[in-house]
Amino acid sequence: MRWLRIAAISLFGVACLGYGIVAGRFELFPFNQSRAVFHALRQAVARPERVGPQLPLEQLTEEEQQQLEALGYLPSYAPAPKQSGVVLHRPELSAGGQVLYVSSHAPEAWLVGFDGEPVHTWAHDFSSACPEVELDSDEAWRVGFWRRARLLPDGELLAVFDYQALLRLDAHSGLLWARCDQYHHEVSIDAEGNIYALRRERRRDPRIHEELSFLDDWIDVLGPDGTRLHSVSVAEALLDSPYASHFARVTEGWLRADGDILHTNAIKLLDGRHAAAIPAFRAGNVLISLRYFDLAAVIDFEAKRAVWAISGMWRKPHDPTLLDNGNLLIFDNLGRSGRSQVLEIEPTTQQIVWSYPGERSSNLLTECCGAAQRLANGNTLITVSQSGRVLEVTPAGEVAWEFVNPHQVGDQIAALWDAFVVDPLMVRSLPPQ
Repeated sequence: MRWLRIAAISLFGVACLGYGIVAGRFELFPFNQSRAVFHALRQAVARPERVGPQLPLEQLTEEEQQQLEALGYLPSYAPAPKQSGVVLHRPELSAGGQVLYVSSHAPEAWLVGFDGEPVHTWAHDFSSACPEVELDSDEAWRVGFWRRARLLPDGELLAVFDYQALLRLDAHSGLLWARCDQYHHEVSIDAEGNIYALRRERRRDPRIHEELSFLDDWIDVLGPDGTRLHSVSVAEALLDSPYASHFARVTEGWLRADGDILHTNAIKLLDGRHAAAIPAFRAGNVLISLRYFDLAAVIDFEAKRAVWAISGMWRKPHDPTLLDNGNLLIFDNLGRSGRSQVLEIEPTTQQIVWSYPGERSSNLLTECCGAAQRLANGNTLITVSQSGRVLEVTPAGEVAWEFVNPHQVGDQIAALWDAFVVDPLMVRSLPPQ
């Protein structure tokens, strides 16, 4: 009988092993899909081309997502498509104009017409802009591209090496100045030419944790020549406001992972046109987006505190903009059941008055980055960063123009970080290249 017991135990072991393999293959009980995705992504960091939007990040826990997001942006996310450049153009619906974009293929900015033909380019590498900076091996990838570029009069350009430097170039890509500090994501320009820029700095604050440090974001005001004039801490502006409760989300594990608890990814200077409806929107205040708090907030720069904030209708947002009609336009990365969407929200009632894509469409996904710009004819330009696409859509949701990034990283499409239609006056001032 002993041999029967041994045979039964062996058979049971083989059955358990077989079921384990089947469960892992077909995601049956007790398979932990989020944990499997997490480990698969971690292993794929060495091969970025294998990390793509098809992996269900929304199934991870918040702490697991934070650990993965700390790995930073990847240069490519999907195989290069067969067609690139302008793949759709309906002139009768389109606003037309010229588009400035930056992508992950190189530290360059491209200005193209709606026919896809290049009009002007700018390029400048990090090492010649910041020759005294020695990068750690885990930071070197950040200087392979610009995260953001902004066109200025006379063809000058501001370019951001994410968390590494802010550059000002002339129309021929000559370096006018560089601030080799942890500037990141976005810049905004006032009427005097002063530059509002985001900068990161590691520090401690006992209101957040007695011992562990965190990465704070600062709003710097720089003069046209790059001289720093003023600075405001985003963390302190929130902690000294009615919105300090958002810090209750910060865990010790989050701080130990990398401490990037805010991840401020947008800054827009307000002009005061809508201050009568909402006093917080007065001229000189700044609108920011905090990805990890799922928050859009307004900072009073003089009082150095948050005076307005809104959340709850999106997840991991980017690029909030106050429109001419007083509504808020924002790119919602993961709030639509793990998909992306663009929302227009009436800020006093917090009602969604427009969205893209519509309820029956699910063709929009970028887990990181993304942008939306309302155009003069009422259309909206949408940057779908991970798939390297730009869409112009009408208020009715029709696609009037579609552009696919022609640049590649290996056999992958280069991620498109940002694209926007430029002011025609800026284009007229461009000298011949």
